[in-house]
Amino acid sequence: MSINEWFEDKRRINSLLKDSVKEDSKDVNETENKKNSSINYEKIKNLWVQCDNCETLLYLSFLREKDSVCQDCGYYLKMNSSDRIELLIDHGTRCPMDENMYAIDVLQFYSGEDEDSHSDSNTDPHHPYLYTAPDPDPDPHPDPDPDPHPDPDPHPDPEPHPDLGESDLDEDFLNYDFAMDIDTETDTDPDPVDSDFDMDTDTDPDIDPDPHPDHDPDPDHDPDHDPHPDPDTDPEEEEEPYKDHIISCQIETGLTDAVQTGIGKLKGIPIALGVMDFKFMGGSMGSVVGEKITRLIERATEESLPVIMVCASGGARMQEGSFSLMQMAKIASALYIHQKEKKLLYVSILTSPTTGGVTASFGMLGDLIIAEPKAYIAFAGKRVIEQTLGQKVIEDFQVTENLFDHGLFDLIVPRNLLKGVLSEPFRLYGLSHSMNK
Repeated sequence: MSINEWFEDKRRINSLLKDSVKEDSKDVNETENKKNSSINYEKIKNLWVQCDNCETLLYLSFLREKDSVCQDCGYYLKMNSSDRIELLIDHGTRCPMDENMYAIDVLQFYSGEDEDSHSDSNTDPHHPYLYTAPDPDPDPHPDPDPDPHPDPDPHPDPEPHPDLGESDLDEDFLNYDFAMDIDTETDTDPDPVDSDFDMDTDTDPDIDPDPHPDHDPDPDHDPDHDPHPDPDTDPEEEEEPYKDHIISCQIETGLTDAVQTGIGKLKGIPIALGVMDFKFMGGSMGSVVGEKITRLIERATEESLPVIMVCASGGARMQEGSFSLMQMAKIASALYIHQKEKKLLYVSILTSPTTGGVTASFGMLGDLIIAEPKAYIAFAGKRVIEQTLGQKVIEDFQVTENLFDHGLFDLIVPRNLLKGVLSEPFRLYGLSHSMNK
């Protein structure tokens, strides 16, 4: 073999080795990509939680053992209602209440349906937000002799004009423009010197207001269409209907609504406990939340039990309108009977966040008001205050420690001491005798 042939063979072998290495590296990359694509990120999400303060990854099982308190910075993370019940109630003593109660979208919030489509014969007219099962046994003995000649209406309604229906009246009324054009407003008693002149300043006689009066308007033209849409907005993004939002929250949390109520024992003392869950629509107070809390207080009043409410809410639920605002007065009325007339204890525990209608009602009505450290407690949020008053709100203005200095709470209690602290006023109140019942 000559030297030239030897170099040719070596060059050919090196090229083959390079191709082989490229193929092997390609196979390795494909294998790694397949491994990464097979990772269950949803499972990892359920195993680890990131601290909102120091951004440390915390193992979920260890975090629950520490009562959802960060081991590195001591920050209080949000707890769900089930963990709080386990923290406060003696094991095996809880009896839940009204677990199967759920809300009905009475107002058809963002549903796109007609107003009359929500009428349901199975809905209680006094509580339209609650669903009741239909009566399986209709009247088996109807009236055998109905009146064949019923009396006509002694006061019939006047017939509308044949050319103008009731729906036309409603439509014309709704479409009527009530706004006053300030530019065309003139004096009721004009100057006689200027009365001969044309006072209409809105139109220019030299300009034809409609250059094509005989042309019909374009049916495809939309006056509300924006020719320059915002590129940051998604045209396909729509508000989720309220009933779909409820179902998605029920699937995510396993709850029917944003509060769990029931009877249990705390250090052997029977109590009535209600715990709000911020993960269910931000803990917002809707009709079901108000009804469940009211029933809990009424049962505690009948059985002479103290009531503990753990608040974690963004306020009244906007999707239910006035129905949600009614719950503030309803719960306050039940508490008035419980506290003032029956002389029974009510303890309010404020956690982060507690805002809006919950703060303005039963959150601040406790005989004993306890707050967690570093909790965000307010009526209106910081941004709303700054926009309304035009003033800059100081940092930590609505945090527990600052509000405690102004006398809004009785105690600031850490989570690991909460159960023991709660038992002391109950024993002082004489409730320890019920342990043996």
